[in-house]
Amino acid sequence: MLHSTLRKAKITLSDYSYQRDIENRVLLSQLSLFEVQVLQEILHHSLRFPINQLAEILDTTVENLLPVLDKLSHIKLFKRQDLTLIVDKEMRKYFEFQLEKFDEDFKPNLDFLQSVLNQVPIHVLPTWYAIPRTSDNIFASIIEKYFLTPKIYRQYLQDIQFDDPILTAMMHDVYQSPEFKISSAELMAKHRLTREQFEEYLLLLEYHFVCFLSYDKQGDYWQEIITPLSEWRDYLLFEAKTKPLPLDSTVESLPPSGFISDLNLILKACQNKKVLPQNIKGLQPEHQDFRVQKALKLEYIQQNKKGEISLTKKGAEWLALPLNEQVAVLFIDPLNKLFNSPEFEALEHLRNVRLVKKSLKKLNPREWIDLEQFLQGFIAPIGDKEPIVLKNKGKKWGYVLPSYTPQEKQFITGVILEKFHELGLVNIGLHQGQPCFCLTPFGYQFIH
Repeated sequence: MLHSTLRKAKITLSDYSYQRDIENRVLLSQLSLFEVQVLQEILHHSLRFPINQLAEILDTTVENLLPVLDKLSHIKLFKRQDLTLIVDKEMRKYFEFQLEKFDEDFKPNLDFLQSVLNQVPIHVLPTWYAIPRTSDNIFASIIEKYFLTPKIYRQYLQDIQFDDPILTAMMHDVYQSPEFKISSAELMAKHRLTREQFEEYLLLLEYHFVCFLSYDKQGDYWQEIITPLSEWRDYLLFEAKTKPLPLDSTVESLPPSGFISDLNLILKACQNKKVLPQNIKGLQPEHQDFRVQKALKLEYIQQNKKGEISLTKKGAEWLALPLNEQVAVLFIDPLNKLFNSPEFEALEHLRNVRLVKKSLKKLNPREWIDLEQFLQGFIAPIGDKEPIVLKNKGKKWGYVLPSYTPQEKQFITGVILEKFHELGLVNIGLHQGQPCFCLTPFGYQFIH
C-alpha cells in the first residue's frame, strides 16, 4: 500500500476503503461504450425493475444484455433475481459519482474534487490536510489553504515531496504534456505499471490535488486521460496562450532614450556655476527644452529670471550616486510623473508602477516582445483591480482574471514605453508597424 508525506500532512490510503475504489476503477476502465450506457441506464432507473424494460430502452435483446449484466455484477451495484434487477441504494449513489467521468461535458473540477473527498471519512481529512478539526466547513478550509490564489496553489505543487519517485515522475509527465493532458496508457507504459498499480498511484495523486482521471470519447471507445484540476488547467492554458514569445523577424529599434546621461550632463554643467541651457555642450538642441524642464520638475536645478540654471542640494545628492542608484531614486520619486492629467492621478502611484515592473520579470533581456501580446497576459491588480483569487460564480469555480479599461491599458503602456524607456530599463521599437520592447541587460538586473 502506497503512502506519501505532504509537509505536515500524511495521506495514507488505508485510512479508508480504497481497495473498493481501485477494483471499481479497474472495471470502469475496461467498459465499452455500450457497457457504460447500460450502467448509466441502471442508475437512472428505480431500485427494482425488469430486465426486458432495460433491453427495450437500450434497443437490444435480453439475450444480448445478460452477459453485460453478468460482467457488471462484480461491482455489486445490483443483484439479479431471475429477470429482475434490484439496485443497491448506497452503491447507486457511489456509482452516480463515478460515472460522472463518462459525461461528454465532464471536467474534473473543484465540485468533483469535493465528491472525491466525500469518499473519505470526514474525521480523516483534517489529518491528511493539516486543517483545524474545529473547521465548520472542511472543504472551504481546503480551498483557502491550497487553492485560493494561483500563487498559493503553484507553490503547493512545487513543494510536494513524494516518497515514491514514480509519483513525482507521473506528476511531471502530466504538467509537461501538450495542453497538460496525457493518456493513462502512455503513463502506464512509460512507468511499466499494472492497471492496479496505476490506479493506486493515481488515487494518491488525486488526493494530493495534483491530477485527475476522466474519459474522452474517441469514436467507438473511451480514452482515459489525466489532467490537472480543471480550474488550474484553464489558468495554465491561459498562461501558455498569452506567454510573450520573442519576435523572430526584423525589429526597427528606436534610439535609446539617453535621459539619464543627458540629466547628468545638465547637472554637471551647472554644478559650480550658473549657465544658460543653450550653452551646455553635448546636449542635443531637440532635447534641450524637455530635459531642462524635467530637471526643474524634479527640483534638481533651479532657474533665475535671466534663464540661467544652477544645481540644487537635491540635484547634487542625486549626481553623486552611481548609475543604478540614480535610476532607483528616479523610479520612486513622486515628482517623476509620467502623466500630468487628473484622470491618471488615481493610477500613477508607486504601487502600480512597481506592479508593472514586476510583470517584466518573466522576460529575458534583449528579447523583443510585441506590446499587445504582452498586455494580453498582463494580470497585475493595478488600480481598483483585485488580486486573482478563486471564486465561485454561478455554481462554477474559477480564477477570476482582471479586465482593464482603455485608460488602464494606456497607463501600463506609458509606464513601459515611456517611463521605463527613459530610465534605460527597456529599449523600444516597431515590428510590422506595431510597438514592441525588450528588457535591457541593465533593466533585467534592476528588476531582479
